[in-house]
Amino acid sequence: MKKEIPKLKVLFLTYGGAHYKILNMLNKKFSAIFLMNVKFKEAFSKIFFHLEKLKINYIGSKFNFFFDAISNSRKSDIILSNCPFSGAVSFFTSPFSGAIGCLAGMFSGKKRVYIMCSDYYECFLISQKLNKLQKIAYGWLVRLMLWIACRSSLVIVLSHHLEKVAKRHGARKIKIVPIYGIDMTIFKPKSKRINFGTDKNIILTTARLCPEKGVEYVLEAVSKINDVFLVMVGPGNSKELNDIITRLNIRDRVKVIGEVDPVSIADYYNSCDVFILPSKTEGLGFSSGEAMACKKPVIASNVGGVSDMVIDGKTGILVPPADPDALCRAIKRVLGSKALAKRLGENGYEHVKNNFEEKVVTEKFVTAIYEYYNGG
Repeated sequence: MKKEIPKLKVLFLTYGGAHYKILNMLNKKFSAIFLMNVKFKEAFSKIFFHLEKLKINYIGSKFNFFFDAISNSRKSDIILSNCPFSGAVSFFTSPFSGAIGCLAGMFSGKKRVYIMCSDYYECFLISQKLNKLQKIAYGWLVRLMLWIACRSSLVIVLSHHLEKVAKRHGARKIKIVPIYGIDMTIFKPKSKRINFGTDKNIILTTARLCPEKGVEYVLEAVSKINDVFLVMVGPGNSKELNDIITRLNIRDRVKVIGEVDPVSIADYYNSCDVFILPSKTEGLGFSSGEAMACKKPVIASNVGGVSDMVIDGKTGILVPPADPDALCRAIKRVLGSKALAKRLGENGYEHVKNNFEEKVVTEKFVTAIYEYYNGG
């Protein structure tokens, strides 16, 4: 009988939060210990039915987080620290998690991995949550935490763009793995569509409804096109959105859905005619991949690592960021040609299937961790 190889013991640190897919993958493929900020306990309880049976240790303070990380690192083979969950102040929480993971590894002598899912310093610079003086005061701290995080023995990034960012912050060993993956048993073409009470073409965007995601540019683009209806899915500041919608006088052509659970959202992709990712910054842009898996044409901002997912003219259309006129032209171009829309949808589907399907990505991630642990 073949002897079963024991699973690696992984300590997973995230002072922000984590995508449920990462937690499930670690729980299934490794013997995992999870440490997370207590403020995300309520948010995780909302999607708990998507999590496999696992125990998350919620920690209240940075002081306790640091010492619990050191204590648990001694019981582990390897330390992973991860980027935050939607809604987190990502430019602080992710570098902090990475820095703690690196320091815990140094104290315990264990190998450590930092997972970089976005350009957090860029997020910091474009954020509207901080004023100019705060950005000057805190900028050095964000850069320092990123530098410490990137001194981890291995940095896993989502895209070629983030590979350059990691190198800029001092990373020495980097692996590109788009770790979330897209479950194509959930995100797949379906003929049934949600009835939004209109016969206009449906434009969809799914993201946190905040300035960093560029949602105001979609609203401006839609205001210039009469035969479209915009559906916006995601958590965020509905008052700020409503003010923009009122100013543009498009109340009758926009529906703000709010947050939708990560499985039901596939129905929204299948109910649109065009999907738009208008972000100012992105590590990769997985929502565009989910739309592609449903064979929908995608229009996206050419920022960050989006071009790994959206190949301009082949799997989607790229436009300059913060440019509602360019978005408007791209929407008209796709809606004006059924052949183009179909070609983009078909090509996008094959691109996701070959490069970003969940099983493929999980295999790459697990292989990367075991090879690194074994000296690769």
